[in-house]
Amino acid sequence: MINRSLAPEIRSIDKINITTPLSIVMPNGIHCQVIRAGKEDVVRVDIIFGSGKWDEAQPMQALFCNRMLREGSARYSSSEIAEQLDFYGAWLELTVGSRHSYITLYSLNKYFQQTFAVLSSLLLQPTFDEKRLETVIGNNLQLMHINMGKVNYMAHRAFRNCIFGDNHPNGVIVTDKSYNDITRECLLDFFKKNYYFGNCSIYLAGNVTDNIISHVEKVLGTDAWGDTTVVNEHKSHEIHTTKDKRRLVSVANTMQSCVIMGYPIIGYAHPDSYKLKVLMTVLGGYFGSRLVQNIREEKGYTYGIAGGITNFPDTGVLIISSETATEHVDDLIREVYHEMDLLQNELISDSELNMVRNYMTGDLCRSYEGAFAQSDAWIFIDTNYLNKDYFQLSLEAIRSVRPDELKQLAQRYFDSNKMIEVVAGN
Repeated sequence: MINRSLAPEIRSIDKINITTPLSIVMPNGIHCQVIRAGKEDVVRVDIIFGSGKWDEAQPMQALFCNRMLREGSARYSSSEIAEQLDFYGAWLELTVGSRHSYITLYSLNKYFQQTFAVLSSLLLQPTFDEKRLETVIGNNLQLMHINMGKVNYMAHRAFRNCIFGDNHPNGVIVTDKSYNDITRECLLDFFKKNYYFGNCSIYLAGNVTDNIISHVEKVLGTDAWGDTTVVNEHKSHEIHTTKDKRRLVSVANTMQSCVIMGYPIIGYAHPDSYKLKVLMTVLGGYFGSRLVQNIREEKGYTYGIAGGITNFPDTGVLIISSETATEHVDDLIREVYHEMDLLQNELISDSELNMVRNYMTGDLCRSYEGAFAQSDAWIFIDTNYLNKDYFQLSLEAIRSVRPDELKQLAQRYFDSNKMIEVVAGN
């Protein structure tokens, strides 16, 4: 019997064990990564195309091209796609990032051939039905209008625009016209240029059997598919960060204001990024952080505040965000600068650093339990063009970083003069 009165032994973590995928090159050249883990008869398929928002000719072209795939194919109508997936207990996700578009299917093993038939039909023979497109655009336009009454949405939208500029795909502010300019023809154009076998990779995770691999190869990995006569040339985009210190965004009839602060900073590929992540966790990356203890617990200005670095293909962005009563906006911003100043001038205590180390190592372990989470880890590494030992290097940085190194990093990368303040509210 386990003695419940005794706490379990605390042990340090020396290594992050993430299953190395089996790498397969299919006959038509598609690279397939297979992670066999878990006893449940469930499998996940991720089909990833190397094109996203950065490859658009107009705003939201990539988003709606991806989203419309589930709205009908030559074999299934939109309602039949939904019914088939529901009947077989499957789940389909469609998402778009800066440089990649993702199609993800969760399926029971015993129905994999049926559910993969649905997936392959919408990938190989989408119809981009105009009536369905009109409905989808109308629903999303209505959702945008609803979100424009929310301070969080408006602040994040304005912040991205401040960081990247009007013409950058990550900074463009969409309007009603942006939605109305989406046509079937522009979606077909994006699909033809980007959704083809040579721009595709596949990840299989879960209880992946040889039969499943063979079936995927038979359907998508044997012959060439897609239109390869017109291939998109991947674009580069210049960042034009605003010189304004503060941007105010008016949102009527709101009780609180959303405050987002930040500026461009180093990305994943920089050697300092591993230990800088520890510093950002100390500042605002968990519930015991400096910002939470000061601004939530002591001052009572907010229910929650967080800080971290969000990475984009060309840069990282330091972001601190919170919501507060309008009368406390300036007080909150002042305390953020105060906590950054303390980290630049005072050494963090060993006890606080050890607490952060324990939190971050535990979070690393929790984040990569199970086949699907480990598949996410490899997709993250591959789509961000990182070294295969990224997570082990992260763990080593967490374990080895010293208080004086964190102070030096704060002096190097914290800069109140660069900070852009966006406030959305009444």
